[in-house]
Amino acid sequence: MKTNLYDPKNGEPAVTARQIVWSARPEEPQRTNCFSVYWFDSAAGAIEIDLTEYAFVPGTLAFLSPYRRIRVAPARPGKGTVIEFHANFLCVETFHAESGCSGVLFNDPFGSPIVRVPASRRSEVRALVRLPDVVRHALIPCDDARSVGAGRMVLKDIIMTGAAHTRSEAHTVAHDARPLRAV
Repeated sequence: MKTNLYDPKNGEPAVTARQIVWSARPEEPQRTNCFSVYWFDSAAGAIEIDLTEYAFVPGTLAFLSPYRRIRVAPARPGKGTVIEFHANFLCVETFHAESGCSGVLFNDPFGSPIVRVPASRRSEVRALVRLPDVVRHALIPCDDARSVGAGRMVLKDIIMTGAAHTRSEAHTVAHDARPLRAV
């Protein structure tokens, strides 16, 4: 299994965002020391996170903490976006202390890292993760403190959107948010 580690000494950005076209073949992205947010805009299938498999449908966000082993097995091809960020860019624990939301997504061992965004809110998430207009310019930091701040705001907005829908689903326990099976 390959690992992709962020190292600021190598001049690497602390946050990256890229569009992904999912084929119908299973893929295993490299492990990383970054937090990851996956947006499945039009793909559907299953995502295996460590030893648990979850279903995803179009309009699903997946929030992953560092070093997780993942395998994405689309049932049908589609598009999406992955944003990877190091704690040097946005500290999830500090943000959780400020807002009370990111711990639900990244650090709850009994909760689901999968959030199905309601159809009425999907255009909002698409606007936040759309490349290149929003993500590339707002999330890729440069020496300009305003760009870094704007990138953090976009990322926090995505996290808060996911957390809001996690909380609303907590009482209804949506079937697709539960694990399909333990591997």
